[in-house]
Amino acid sequence: MGGLLLQPTFLLGQPEDYPEWLEKVPGQPAEPDPDGDGVPTFLEYALGAEPGAAVDPYESGSSPVFRRENEITMVLLPFPGKRDMMYLLEGKSSLQDIEWTTLARKLGNAPWQSVTDGFEIEETSEEVTLYFEDWPDATFLRLRVEAGENTLQRKALAARFLKQATFGPTMGQIEALADDDLDFEGWIDEQLALPASSHLDHYYSMGVENPLEPRRFGNDPRGDSTTLKVTVWYDIALLGEDQLRQRMAWALSQIFVLGEAGSLQHFHPVQWVNWYDILVDNAFGNYRGLLHDVTYSPKMGDYLTYLNNRKANGNQLPDENYAREVMQLFTVGLWHLNNDGTLKLDDQGQPIPTYTNYHITELAKVFTGLTLRANVPGKHHIFPNGYRNNRVDPMTQQFSQHDTSRKEMLDGTIIPIRGNVYVDIARALDVLFKHPNTPPFVSYRLIQRFTSSNPSPEYVERVANVFIDNGEGVRGDLAAVCKAILLDPEARDAGYAIENGRGKLREPLLKFTQLCRAFHLRHNYANSHFYIESMSDEFGMSPYQYPDVFNFYQADFAPFGKVQDAGLVGPEFQILNDSTGLKTFTVFHRLINDGLVDGLSKGYYPRPKLDYSEVLPLADDIPALIDYLDLLLTHQTLRDDTKELIADAVEVIPSSFPESRVKRATVLISIFPEFAIME
Repeated sequence: MGGLLLQPTFLLGQPEDYPEWLEKVPGQPAEPDPDGDGVPTFLEYALGAEPGAAVDPYESGSSPVFRRENEITMVLLPFPGKRDMMYLLEGKSSLQDIEWTTLARKLGNAPWQSVTDGFEIEETSEEVTLYFEDWPDATFLRLRVEAGENTLQRKALAARFLKQATFGPTMGQIEALADDDLDFEGWIDEQLALPASSHLDHYYSMGVENPLEPRRFGNDPRGDSTTLKVTVWYDIALLGEDQLRQRMAWALSQIFVLGEAGSLQHFHPVQWVNWYDILVDNAFGNYRGLLHDVTYSPKMGDYLTYLNNRKANGNQLPDENYAREVMQLFTVGLWHLNNDGTLKLDDQGQPIPTYTNYHITELAKVFTGLTLRANVPGKHHIFPNGYRNNRVDPMTQQFSQHDTSRKEMLDGTIIPIRGNVYVDIARALDVLFKHPNTPPFVSYRLIQRFTSSNPSPEYVERVANVFIDNGEGVRGDLAAVCKAILLDPEARDAGYAIENGRGKLREPLLKFTQLCRAFHLRHNYANSHFYIESMSDEFGMSPYQYPDVFNFYQADFAPFGKVQDAGLVGPEFQILNDSTGLKTFTVFHRLINDGLVDGLSKGYYPRPKLDYSEVLPLADDIPALIDYLDLLLTHQTLRDDTKELIADAVEVIPSSFPESRVKRATVLISIFPEFAIME
């Protein structure tokens, strides 16, 4: 058995491609090998040389070294690879053989992929070992490098970024970002500058006959009033321009959970979309402001039962739900953390609790004396003027029910006696916001939602440091935190994908929205909105339908088997089982083949369908078709054997049915791991 060992290091910062690198070569050599050392300048670049030493790779670059020790063949290549190069490991059993056989390939700094049966790869951040049992001991090996339009990684990197930062990219968006020299920061800045798509405004634009108190539609094919808030969510997620803001709001909604179960008055969509706009409006704001708005939200007051929370009266004590959850889920968590998200341990090596039941009881006193505002004339209010059932405007204080006694916070801070509701809440939220646990606790959970289920402690600390200080002395700047998450080397450098546990299982809902956006799902003349049904049963998740305060899945969930054995977590695996797996495939199959048909959506016929017009011209060229879909849906991560399986299945469809070919290829990609896993 032979083996190939590579020792990579990581290139941080914005990399250069060959044309830009070549411009910095001293003297601009026109010949392919100006120094006559037998190594062309192009290959010197591919092997990691610096521009100033481009004519001598042995000064700052690294040529591959082949050697055999104890019947193990090794190739040493101590750098991760240039992103616009294709590296091919080739072999043959005799020099008399004319053809070389490709054993493995590596696109840029992405992981190696085996392309030959019997050739296995084991890859970590420390080393790469390629084993091949079916080749003679005397196998000759060579490393070959290619470049060109077909091997440039720009579009793949653009697609990967946009899958993280949006509800799914279109090919036009992928190409635009690639053509813009992969200016990820510039793209983020443009998104930050876009106005927010208001869910409340969109709801009013739907033209519901009585938007304040819509009656159930009964037999109306669009569904009843309880579905309207979900319709608004899909309309904006699929067609809104402010994709990053809406993705951030979706991530925040899985921290500040507020679901139908346990909430009141589901048939008033205006209350729900107004709640969601709190997350949308604060998505790029300050975390302290978000804590304030969430705390005073009447819907949250309903959900966590501190609305009309009263001060102690005999044996009746203040409700503790919000006091517990604002600490456990929104700010500090259960255990003291280092700034990199790892646990602090006591002298016995045990985790240290952040608070006790005493602190919950003390904090519960703070959240007493909050009540609903009276309705006032205006379009947002449901009941007559003066009626106290206003679940839209922020709650107000009912001072007579507020506990004005001394209160001790979890860090020892004392909230003095005789404070009013607003002052006491402000002091309490300040303590939680400024607690050293809050930056790593929040950063870790946001990273999980965007890029990686198991971010390294270094990744968490880099983002937490931005939470602590955005570079201008501001703590809690969520725009800066979002940018830090998406631009971090672990998110952008494909070389990190080889590390154990990197990446994440994608939410089924995000895979669904990606398919819709990739193929330009649009409203039609019969349906001016997307009346998509709840996917809670099929996906294990759906907007507003959280099973409990802990989200659809818990941040520390570890599925049995290799993930758990490796000490890793996989939150999204908590909703993946035999039932949701099969039902998710059924949803994708119906969406791809038939559009928003019954079982997926309500509405009038004809229902909206996916648009395949951009890809139909490729249906005659099956490899080109698969390459297009590979880029669009999996950012060029399909294995060659996967492509062969898809090609075999597509080829049986006559070329006279181009749309059927496209649909079959898309359905098959949707069930492969490359579509499910974000590396």
